[in-house]
Amino acid sequence: MRDVSLLAAGISGAASYVTSDMLALGLTILANGFALFLFFPLYLGLAGARATEAMAIYLFGFAFGGVAGALIVSLGGYYLLAATILVTAFVALLR
Repeated sequence: MRDVSLLAAGISGAASYVTSDMLALGLTILANGFALFLFFPLYLGLAGARATEAMAIYLFGFAFGGVAGALIVSLGGYYLLAATILVTAFVALLR
């Protein structure tokens, strides 16, 4: 379930940057939020005694992701950002 929610977060996150339809944008954002809220407790639950460290890594990833996303948008636009998000999700599944 953790991997499915991670993949759903990656796909819906990527889709939100390439859609031009407002309804589809709203649905991808809702799907992304749902997938992340599903993934997060599963991620922390598997961390066990390392939950505090895992939480810090997760939050650092969000902060770094914002900076990296801004840089990627400035270099190649939203389609490059969408591709990067999608590839990152698949790479994370291969870990």
